[in-house]
Amino acid sequence: MAGHPAQEAFDSAREWADRSRLATEEGDDERAQRCAERAKAGAASREMLADDRHTASYPTAADPRSAFAMTAPRRRDPKRPPPFSLTTDPPCPRTGIAGGAEWSRGPYFRALKQQRIVFNNPMADLSSTPHVRVPAPLLSDRLHGALERLDTPAARLIVTLVAIHALKTADVARLQLDDADLAHHTLTVRRRDGIHTVYLDQFTAMLITARLAERRERRPNSPNRRLIITTHTAHHPARPRLSYTGLRAPFERIGLKPREVWADRVLDEARQTADPVHLVRLFGLHPHTAVKYVHAAHPDKALPRIRCAN
Repeated sequence: MAGHPAQEAFDSAREWADRSRLATEEGDDERAQRCAERAKAGAASREMLADDRHTASYPTAADPRSAFAMTAPRRRDPKRPPPFSLTTDPPCPRTGIAGGAEWSRGPYFRALKQQRIVFNNPMADLSSTPHVRVPAPLLSDRLHGALERLDTPAARLIVTLVAIHALKTADVARLQLDDADLAHHTLTVRRRDGIHTVYLDQFTAMLITARLAERRERRPNSPNRRLIITTHTAHHPARPRLSYTGLRAPFERIGLKPREVWADRVLDEARQTADPVHLVRLFGLHPHTAVKYVHAAHPDKALPRIRCAN
């Protein structure tokens, strides 16, 4: 079947798929996508789906091409419509190579296998470069006057700990009264991977003092030792920590999300220092996260890969 158009198109698809795989390994995503598109066009050729002129058998088992073809192609009934149309059913775009559109290969090769034209998918081993979301800074006008729009010391303290000291909302919820050492201007943050010490500035220390004064005035007999409590959690027998909904409420009042504020603070520090080790020490970040934000702030700088000890 050397001259069969289906076999020729399939061989062409394999060749372009190999070129695309090689370009992906070399890091050339643009060339990889072009080659992959040509591989797709060759594999999805209409001649491979609707050719009735050739009825000869495929190569025998001794022929190496038999690994990619069925042994006895079946003549398609001209009255029976194809399983799908290449002109009316275009491939579904997905996020793929270099964050662009990737074709949906499944329907094409299912149809080819039903027509007994191909056996294996020549593009099954192709790998697409995953789309990596780059952290983006917030506009300055969204942060301007944010604390003035909050009316309680607890709400201001929550936003300040995230916006200035880059604490996650889960870190804020776990804070205990004993974690705040106002005499030494430190705040102990207990995490799964260890303890991180935050060195407080004068403004944050003032907010913590105001929060403790409010607690003594409104809930002096509360058995809950959390730094941030509400009317519901103050006298709850289980002494729970503040929920994510309660922590998110101050940010909703100023039209922001906790994750956005946290990312903006880390990105701003990365822009100022360009040192991932500094981010690890200042915010207690994982080294990979620190490198990611330095790359986002300084895409022109090539940083060495960090290896974490197990």
